Amino acid sequence: TSKQLNTELDARPIGYGGMLIEGLLAVIALITAVVLIPSQYQTFFPPGGGANPITLFANGVGGFISKLGIPLKIGIIFAAMAIAEFALTSLDTATRLGRFIFQEFFRKENPSPIRIFLTNRFVATFFTILPGGILALSGSYQSIWPIFGAANQLLAALALLAVSVWLAKKQIKNYFVRYPMFIMFAITLSALVVLVYKKIQLIINYFSNKPAPEGLSITGTFFLLLIALMLFAVAVSLVYQAARSFKKIK
Repeated sequence: TSKQLNTELDARPIGYGGMLIEGLLAVIALITAVVLIPSQYQTFFPPGGGANPITLFANGVGGFISKLGIPLKIGIIFAAMAIAEFALTSLDTATRLGRFIFQEFFRKENPSPIRIFLTNRFVATFFTILPGGILALSGSYQSIWPIFGAANQLLAALALLAVSVWLAKKQIKNYFVRYPMFIMFAITLSALVVLVYKKIQLIINYFSNKPAPEGLSITGTFFLLLIALMLFAVAVSLVYQAARSFKKIK
């Protein structure tokens, strides 16, 4: 973000570099999944549950690196450490940026005592990590995670939309941004359709007295369904606005 750049000139190498590295990571993740044989899939994803995707990724990357002459065990350890480091740096960045936003929300020129209290960096950090702590300790994060994934990709599509419209207004070719934008919208909408379908199936099975997953919360399922429908409506609205904006520019 702009808060993490020393100068504006750093935006291009950091932005493009981060994009390329993340794309490379996605390709590596796909490779680690497709090179496994069925028996290996059953090892990491047993029929009775208890899947461990992190172990799968670490072993896959380790096997991939071993082809370059690096010992398999070292490759697995390296991949596991890379995942841990990625999670730690993401958590650190999200917490810091969340604290900045929290402080800016309550900051004023002549703040009241309560605003001074809330803009304290330690207090702001506490309230920033509190929702995440509740989700982690209660186990609710496992339910809300698919919603987060869809919302995250929707933000990416929105960013591509903004850049695409800006380039179009500047009379600059924007095909390299426009096409990825529509792909992101298609992926997000498809994921939301699948998510909504699954939640509706759970609700129908619950009221039909059919077997339901252990620990199913019908209230939580309704809540997640509502969020998914709202995100779907937002995504459709953004697609409409994108088409409308491009039509006006032409």
